[in-house]
Amino acid sequence: AQLKKLKNFLKNKKKIHSNYCRLFENNKNFSMLKPHNFYKSNFWLNVLIIKNNKKKLKNIISNLRKSNIEARPIWKANHLQKPYRQYQKYKIEKAEKITNSYICLPSSPNLTFQEQKKIYKIINMKK
Repeated sequence: AQLKKLKNFLKNKKKIHSNYCRLFENNKNFSMLKPHNFYKSNFWLNVLIIKNNKKKLKNIISNLRKSNIEARPIWKANHLQKPYRQYQKYKIEKAEKITNSYICLPSSPNLTFQEQKKIYKIINMKK
C-alpha cells in the first residue's frame, strides 16, 4: 500500500528540502546540506549545518525539543564509538567537526511549511 504513495512522498520530501533551503538561504549561522548533482536524492533526511561555532548543537536541539520538535545530531562516526575505537582507522580529519555541527531536522512527508517556519524561528533564537 505504501508503494502506491511513493511518488507523492518523494514529491513532498523534495518540497520540504526546498523549503528548508529557502528558509536558510541567506542565514550567516546555518545552511542546509545539499545533494550533489552526480546522483538523484530521495530527500529522506534534511541536515542543517551549523556554520557559526557560537551556535551550539545541544542548545539548538534542546530548544526544539522544548517545543515538542524532534531533532537529533547526525550519527557518530564508527571510529568514535566505544565498541570500534580499538580497530584500525585511517586519516579521518573532519568526522568530529561534522558530528558536532550537523543536525537532522524533521523530515516527515506530512511536514507543513508553517511547521518548517516554526522550526526555523526556534533554531534562530538568541541564546
